[in-house]
Amino acid sequence: MNVPLARAGAPALLWWVLGLSVVVAGLAAFLPASGGEGGVLRFLPLVLTAGVLGLMFLMPRRLAYVLEPEALVITYLTGQVNLPLTGMTAWHTTGNLGLKMGGTGLPGYYTGNYLFHADGLKNVLAAASDTRNGVIVQQSGKTYFLTPADPVSFVAELARRGARVRE
Repeated sequence: MNVPLARAGAPALLWWVLGLSVVVAGLAAFLPASGGEGGVLRFLPLVLTAGVLGLMFLMPRRLAYVLEPEALVITYLTGQVNLPLTGMTAWHTTGNLGLKMGGTGLPGYYTGNYLFHADGLKNVLAAASDTRNGVIVQQSGKTYFLTPADPVSFVAELARRGARVRE
């Protein structure tokens, strides 16, 4: 069963920073070089920015949650994680992802290790499309932050399949 993701969300400041970086990279490519011809290297910032923007549109499309009979499968750009439902604990949280300690933080695609100061937790492994209104899933000593479109129904479905639900 494919689980729909929450609508992609990101702080407005992040969109401004991304937009400004595109403008700066584009301008740098077309400014005249101080010593005559700048060569192909002057287009490097523009090419790098185009690559980052390409990844920004590819990454969110790769993020998925699939409920199989015995496991929750989380797929992201570079792989997947299988979390057995047996022994899993899950709950809906109102906490927000904090500072990124490692991983990716693009609008609509948050993966990696993030600080998380809610629900008695200090950090989580995120695989999310938004930074808030998610579900915490604990399995095998690891804590994941996920953002299904309907967190309450997702937790109920996990409980129906054998996961423990924390209030």
